[in-house]
Amino acid sequence: RLGAVEALLAAGANPKAIDGDGQGALFGPAMHGHTRVVARLLEAGAPVDQRNTNGATPALAAAGGGFVETLEVLAAHGADLTATTHEGVGLLGAAAEENHIGVVAWLFLSWAVLRALRDIDEICELPADEGGRGRNAACFEILARVALRAGQVERGRQLIAAAEGAHHEDIADE
Repeated sequence: RLGAVEALLAAGANPKAIDGDGQGALFGPAMHGHTRVVARLLEAGAPVDQRNTNGATPALAAAGGGFVETLEVLAAHGADLTATTHEGVGLLGAAAEENHIGVVAWLFLSWAVLRALRDIDEICELPADEGGRGRNAACFEILARVALRAGQVERGRQLIAAAEGAHHEDIADE
């Protein structure tokens, strides 16, 4: 399948094209767990959150199909893990309806990671010691790695900068 996609792209196929149901090039491969095809189409510029006429996204299709690896690739490219169809069905509902426990577990873990990244400043603040230090460089470094692994590249870069700043504060206070 990947070879066919490569040939189509080489022949000038538009990875941003949509069909009459509003489904982009990612929808079918995501629904069937063709992770390498999804990754290639994303590299070629396919929109990660293209909605079809029912409001479903490739991530919703992957969740409903039970494909964790495909969801990981989509998430790494910025897929909206909170997307819902027009009827209000989200990724968790799509996965649970089909008894895809692996996807359900992955979603809970992903949401916990995203919440931790959102609340990072609170998590990595330490009570100021006598020297006035209040930030924990190691905490920022660990969560930067988590952010990068979760596909949150910009947030990962911000956390790396925060870790470097906290490290410099620690050295200056010594």
